[in-house]
Amino acid sequence: MIAAYIEATRGDSRPPSPELTRIYEWLFLTLRRNIDLIFSSTFVAPELTIVYTPIALSEAVLLDDHRHLLYDQYLGNILSRLNKLILEDAPPEMVDAYLYKLFALRHLAAGRLEQALECALRHFQLERDLPQEPASEEPAEMRGRRFEQTILQEHFVLAHELAHELHRQDRTIALRWGEHYVDQVATEARVRDEHWATSDHSREIAESMAGDWDHALIRRFGPPPEGEDMHRQHLSTWTEEQATAVRQTRDRSRLRMVDRIREDPVLLEECICDSIATQLTAIFASSWRIPFSVSIPACFVALRHLRMIQHIDSWMEKGEDLPEVELRNFMEQTQTRVVFFRLVVHAWLMRIMSDGGLEVANDIEQRLNSGIDAQNHVIGDQVSLHMVRLYDMWVEEPRVKVVNEMVRSGNDLKPLIKLLCQLD
Repeated sequence: MIAAYIEATRGDSRPPSPELTRIYEWLFLTLRRNIDLIFSSTFVAPELTIVYTPIALSEAVLLDDHRHLLYDQYLGNILSRLNKLILEDAPPEMVDAYLYKLFALRHLAAGRLEQALECALRHFQLERDLPQEPASEEPAEMRGRRFEQTILQEHFVLAHELAHELHRQDRTIALRWGEHYVDQVATEARVRDEHWATSDHSREIAESMAGDWDHALIRRFGPPPEGEDMHRQHLSTWTEEQATAVRQTRDRSRLRMVDRIREDPVLLEECICDSIATQLTAIFASSWRIPFSVSIPACFVALRHLRMIQHIDSWMEKGEDLPEVELRNFMEQTQTRVVFFRLVVHAWLMRIMSDGGLEVANDIEQRLNSGIDAQNHVIGDQVSLHMVRLYDMWVEEPRVKVVNEMVRSGNDLKPLIKLLCQLD
């Protein structure tokens, strides 16, 4: 039954790697044990099934009164490649090449073959012009860091899905932990709001935002010509506008964000599952002596990567017809989940403070905030902002001529798309 479901919903599938399958099964078993110990001894875990398809997403399904958790190995491939781009500070051409591949595969997964072929061709053209380096040239230390980051992020994904299952099976436990996390966040939000009300950081925030955009533009297009003042004038004007906007939103307190979470059961469940998944991942990592300053930023990056993929899917489906209000809601939900994530982490540190002392808590918080801020900056600089500009360019550019010819030929486009994207 599960095989028929996979074929019907995911189309072409290839056998997953036996080595990675064993790793996923080990992660899954560890998660089940930790959920039993921490959350519920009555939790009934779904059956884990590993697939390898262009869909590249995990999901829980009910078939013949039996719960299954499908985890797609290709999602791990995407996370690993995004991590590689970030860790190696990849040049824009390399980021372009991979993002076009990701665009192609998301179109392919949704059955939009013409758009998938066009993106695949652009990926192939860019990839062909890149300097080809053997995989063995990746330094061992860098390869180890990428593997560590990817495993932690995949653990977060599996833990998040099992948290949804926990929420579905026992609403009492879910509500209790929901109230626990939300109450922690509300307490921390009140403290932050009181501080925000007595200080004005609007200029500092706006200059940081402007610096990110400026760096992203220079990274892609190079520095403006010497003596060119128009760029700086536009940047200065934009910074002033953003500072004014930030100043005007000071009354949109974090406590009001918490109220919005409480009023939206879907968003509440996602925030709770993010928190449970992060806690479970931090516990798993600590058993391997991986510090919080590594494991928690890895969870943050996983959340950002997953939301980016969801954003791409919305973009790909509706393109320029994506309603402004829908885009704004999506971005606000992402921001809410990110802020909730950080507030929950800070609340955990307050508990550590009572156990290990103020010095220990401050040291951990400083390293955590430094790690999360660094990851947030580099994701925006090298992937997220880059993706927005690249997609805008793709929408504006004329269609590749050969695409029209291939579509008119009536041939099956899937094999060619997979070949161009090196997806066997």
